[in-house]
Amino acid sequence: MYDSASLEQLGRHYCVTSPRGEYAGDAYGYQHYPAAYDPQPHQPPPFKDSQNGLSMGSAGGQSMYGDEEELQKQMANMALVHGGVGGREDGGGLQWRDPNLPEVIGFLNSPSDVVKANAAAYLQHLTYMDDPNKQKTRSLGGIPPLVRLVSHENPDVCRNACGALRNLSYGRQNDENKRAIRDAGGIPALMALLCRTNDMEVKELVTGVIWNMSSCEDLKQSIIDDAAQVIVNKVIIPHSGWHPTTPGETYWSVVFRNASGVLRNASSAGEYARRRLRCLAGLAEVMLYVVRVGIRTNAIGTKMLENCVCVLRNLSYRCQEIEDPLYDTRAPPTQSSGQARIQASASKGENLGCFGGSKKKKEGSSSSNSTSPLGKSEPDSQALETGNSQLGYSVPKGTEMLWSPEVVPLYMALLQSCSNPETLEAAAGALQNLAACYWQPSIDIRAAVRKEKGLPILVELLRMEVDRVVCAVATALRNLAIDQRNKELIGKYAMRDLVQKLPSGNQQHDQGTSDDTIAAVLATLNEVIKKSGEFSRSLLEAGGVERLLNLTKQRHRHTPRVLKFAGQVLVTMWSHAELREVYRKHGWREADFLTPARAAQPRAPSAASGQGTPSSGAGAPHSPNNANSTLSRPMASTGGTRYEDRTIRRHREVTHTHTHTNTTSDYCLIGCNFVMLYLYKKKLSRIIDFRMGIKI
Repeated sequence: MYDSASLEQLGRHYCVTSPRGEYAGDAYGYQHYPAAYDPQPHQPPPFKDSQNGLSMGSAGGQSMYGDEEELQKQMANMALVHGGVGGREDGGGLQWRDPNLPEVIGFLNSPSDVVKANAAAYLQHLTYMDDPNKQKTRSLGGIPPLVRLVSHENPDVCRNACGALRNLSYGRQNDENKRAIRDAGGIPALMALLCRTNDMEVKELVTGVIWNMSSCEDLKQSIIDDAAQVIVNKVIIPHSGWHPTTPGETYWSVVFRNASGVLRNASSAGEYARRRLRCLAGLAEVMLYVVRVGIRTNAIGTKMLENCVCVLRNLSYRCQEIEDPLYDTRAPPTQSSGQARIQASASKGENLGCFGGSKKKKEGSSSSNSTSPLGKSEPDSQALETGNSQLGYSVPKGTEMLWSPEVVPLYMALLQSCSNPETLEAAAGALQNLAACYWQPSIDIRAAVRKEKGLPILVELLRMEVDRVVCAVATALRNLAIDQRNKELIGKYAMRDLVQKLPSGNQQHDQGTSDDTIAAVLATLNEVIKKSGEFSRSLLEAGGVERLLNLTKQRHRHTPRVLKFAGQVLVTMWSHAELREVYRKHGWREADFLTPARAAQPRAPSAASGQGTPSSGAGAPHSPNNANSTLSRPMASTGGTRYEDRTIRRHREVTHTHTHTNTTSDYCLIGCNFVMLYLYKKKLSRIIDFRMGIKI
């Protein structure tokens, strides 16, 4: 029996706490920042969470139950009875238990909006950092009803449903949950919610779920198809402040961080992803605008700028494919017209400067008036506008900024001033990719790096302790060395730094250098010495032969690709016949230069083995047959999905029961405590914190 008079006095019987603590990051970590951009600021209702002092998520003062009969019905459905055995006693003669996972999932289909909201919120709690519960939720069919609740008209219901989905999609080991969200129509539902809501918290939740999902390789294409356009138009462009005529302020918001993280992950999904993202109007301009603003306002250490530079790097990968998708399957050109112009100007006595280009422009140089403002010669620009339908695909005019020489000062400013290894790697990787192609923009990029005095900056970064940065820088130098003048400067000023990155036989010295970095250094050395006896002598005098031979003798420690490269560099050194007597005076014989290359050659499989040899361009990443496993071609790469964040401080304690220090791949949301107000016996009201417990 319940007293209706007491019901009227209570006012609210069941309250939902709104999750407003800090929570874990997606693929690169997460930190909760105050929302800097909110077109319609959310006014929280006047209710407070009795546990945490936080604003409740439910708006208005409407009671969950309209009358005593409805309250009794709902309590009966939750198995509330007097007395009994087992469970826990509240001091008033009642015993209760926590609902199990199937019961909570069942509550998601309740006719009551508040029950659904609290069930979704409690599911957040049950799945917080609990992978078995996440997997069980999926197996019990809990994901489809949560996806349906995303489209619910009640803001608390859709907010808590998004929070539960964010927990369920958190972690690399929960890719099946991410696929289940996709299969239930979660991506279109979340994008529809992003379009219609003005609540910044909901936007954070929505973009957080998509960021989590974007770390699953299988889902990147679906995200590009169903979410990329909305994310760019509804988050990236508005929060960036970019406008073609009247640019505004950049809002370094959590939503912008999440959305840029989605594009960062999705842009690494291959040619299809690059093509679709390059064709999004405004995306390239926005990314470059954010980088400019970050440099100008000293915000280069932010995760948002890091994400944008990573997107730029990925979209710069194989950029020549927009004109000719098969450009890198053909033999590299021996000398382009642009290179001929450069060499001609050098032969006329153009000053090389101090490790850079001359500030005075000479007549006939590569910076002639025949080059368009975007860094392409006029014939190439015309071909891009008229012939793309036959060769590749057309891109918006602004997308050409990706490979314009105008981007070089931005990347050099980051490389010179930024301390975030992720951003440094991405900036060096962007230059590496831009200089890796054969078309005119790559020729212009290689010259622009020299003229911006970028070579000394790159060489200095070879001394960093962060291996992945050194790898990107060394590969960038290899591609920049295609330019004859760059090659001369690198050979003169960078030889000793390059040799120092090769294994010396000292385990303490060699411990932090990966095979990818060693291969990049070897490729750079080979490019520098292959037509220069002078630089081959410099390599000898820098102790390069000792290190190369030491490398070839450690076959058990290095990949076939590294062994192959080391052998080829030795062969290149021996090819300079005028230096052979010099080599002999230093104690080296012909066999020292030629035997390692023969030993590094892959053995042909026997007929009995049943195994074939991969064709050119195939094979594993470290296979000698891989596309990047030849010293005769430039090397390019994309940035993959990151699952660790070393640039954001650890999160502070956000509740009295949870201290959040996780910085791995996705989002996680702290589960809420629920306070249920109910009547027991006549004219008696109690408040019991039972986390949506069930009376027994």
